[in-house]
Parts: sequence; C-alpha cells; structure tokens
Amino acid sequence: ESKNRDTPYAITGVELATRLSYFLWSTAPDKELLQLGQAGSLLEDDVLKSQLARMLNAPERLSLSENFAGQWLGFDDLLSNSEYLLNERWNRETYDEVLFFFDELIKSDRSFLELVQSDWIYKRSSVLKARRHGYVVIDPASVKNVYADILSSRQSKNEDRRARYDPPVLVNTKNDQEGGIITSAAIMRLTASKTRTSPIRRGVWVLNTVIGKTLEPPPNVPSLEEARVALNFKRNPSVAELLKQHVSRPECVSCHKAIDPLGLGLENFAPNGGWRTHYPDQAPVVSAGVMPNGKTFSTPREMKVLLLETYKEDIANNFVEKMFAYALGRKVEPFDRVSLEPILRKVKDDGYKIDTVIEQIVLSKQFRCRQDR
Repeated sequence: ESKNRDTPYAITGVELATRLSYFLWSTAPDKELLQLGQAGSLLEDDVLKSQLARMLNAPERLSLSENFAGQWLGFDDLLSNSEYLLNERWNRETYDEVLFFFDELIKSDRSFLELVQSDWIYKRSSVLKARRHGYVVIDPASVKNVYADILSSRQSKNEDRRARYDPPVLVNTKNDQEGGIITSAAIMRLTASKTRTSPIRRGVWVLNTVIGKTLEPPPNVPSLEEARVALNFKRNPSVAELLKQHVSRPECVSCHKAIDPLGLGLENFAPNGGWRTHYPDQAPVVSAGVMPNGKTFSTPREMKVLLLETYKEDIANNFVEKMFAYALGRKVEPFDRVSLEPILRKVKDDGYKIDTVIEQIVLSKQFRCRQDR
C-alpha cells in the first residue's frame, strides 16, 4: 500500500517477488518465490541472484522473448496483424526465427549487439529443407549454454499438414546478406508494404527501434509519389533518385542523412525478406550507401557493421532503457538516470552481455524501491 512518501523506500519481499515474476515470466510468482518473499530473504542479494538464475532456467523465461522483444521489435505483429499475413506457416516460421534468436542471447549469455549483426542465426526449416542455400548447421552440443534449452521440443501440432512446421535451426551465416535480426524475414516483412519496399520506412524503423532516435516528420513533405511525378522526365527513376527528389528541402536533409543509408542498405530484401538483385521491372537493385560519418558500404553486412561502429552507444542505451522500462512497467523518467548510468557502465564493461542487463536491472535501486509521488 502507498505510504505517500516523496523519497524512494524499499519494497516488501512479496512486492519484489511479484515484480520479479512479472518481469521475467509475465505472470504471478510461483510458490517458491512467494515463500522467499514472505520470509523476507528475497531482499538479500545472494538469494535474489539465485532466484533470478532459477527463473531464467525455466520455460517461462520465454515470455521475455515473446513479450519484451515481441513488443519492442514488433514481431508479435506477424501473428496478430492480418496486414502482414502471407500464409500461416510462413508467418509462424519467421516469427520463430526471431523468437529463437532472442532466447539464444539469454540461453548462452551473448551480447545484445548481436541483434544488429551476428555470424549465426536461426533459419526456418522449410528453407533448409530446400537445400539450395548452403547453410552450415551448428551442432547444439557445441554451444556453451548458461541456461536450459527450453525450445528444442517446440513443434507445430497443427492437424493440417500444409500449416505444420518444424522449429528453426541454428546455422552459421554464410554470406554478406544475413546476421542479426534487422535482416530477418520477419523484420523485412514488417517494414515493407505487401508489394513494395520502402527505404524510408525501413530506415526509420532501424533509427527508432534499434538506435532509439525518434523523428518528427516536418510538415508538408512531398510524398514519394510526387517525387515520382517530378522525375517523370526519366522513365525509370531509381529508388535512390526518388529519395533525393523527395528530400530536396533543407529541413529534410539532416534526418534523411541518417535514415536513407539504413533503408537503402536493405533494398536487396524483397517485401517478404527474400534476397533479390532486381526489382519486378528488372531494374537492378543498388543497396550501397554512405553513412553520416562518410563511410561507404555496398552490402547489408557492411552496413550493419558500420551501424554498430557509428551508433554503438545509442544502441546500448536504447536496449538497456527499453528493458528497464519493461521491467518496471512504466516509462523511463529523468530521475531514473541515476540508476541507469551505473547499469550501462557495468554492461559495457561486461561486453554488452544480455544476462548482465537483466541482473543489473533486478539488483538496481529502482527495481527494489518505490516512490509514491
């Protein structure tokens, strides 16, 4: 109950048990956690840490991937928003690719920067069965797990054979195309319309979601369609030329310097995430660009490596802030900076490991205290 205090004070063991359980499992605390909360021992660091480990070992930890990552990255829309439906099997398979990827970060305590670029991914079984792609499957036994594998038995139980699917498989990325989740089929589908890609939409998604920069569009911006009309002296303007015309105004240039390379770097991915070298009208796809720092790239992988180089601190800040807000169930306020800065320092020193983020949030004063006004 509220004590009407202006200064932060420690929450009770039961409140801490509840907070911890909703953060990690999205549900009420189980018997063991509740008993430790009632006894007050959960308030001790070592007990709290051992409960954290127990809870991350349990199948319920999947809610971090389903709810935290699903909402933040938006891939839960693949299952809930019919606008993105290609067919049920495709949507479930591509959803699982990102779900398994995020859980893998937790399971084997990897750096969350691998969301941007990694040398491994989860690939849907239907693609691997086609055997045209030359992926090297990683033996699960070779992966050093910190926590239990909770997904290996995830199987589709659908009666309809056409909709049934196998879980995705851990593979090495074999080329300059894939790695991380930005270039996953799920994200490429969510950032395109049904029939065409939009470099601006994709660039804004990376900037907003991954880097954490929000942009307000300036008033009265000419649409890409108007740009198309303005360029009709040329039969087939390229996407890059359309963008240039669209952002010919000075007030648009500064934002687009950041947005456009990120979107253009992803043009090789069709609306459904498939790799393409030509548009439907047979014009060649050019996905090269220049980052705001002047460095150039000519493949999606090069773009993502530069993205990490240019925005690493922003990406780390954004990730920790998003998870912090999710753990507390409210948006981050200016007074939270006191708690956030030491968390960020520890996380950086520890190689941006995702499990360090989770542990440091749980041990933080903000998570273990409350303030009434």
